[in-house]
Amino acid sequence: MNEKRLEQIEIKLAYQDQAMQDLSDVVYRQEKALENLEARLGVMTERIGELLDTLPDASADEEIPPHY
Repeated sequence: MNEKRLEQIEIKLAYQDQAMQDLSDVVYRQEKALENLEARLGVMTERIGELLDTLPDASADEEIPPHY
């Protein structure tokens, strides 16, 4: 293998290594963002449950008014 060809392969390998590192960084940031969103969703779900508990009973709205 001549030196020029070997140098081209080494350059390609270096670019691929950098691209893989960049993709790994992106995946890591996305994982952290997803964990953050899941935690926030859990808090919101809990809060919605608490708010639903404070609402009046829905069956009370279905009762026939006294004038019928």
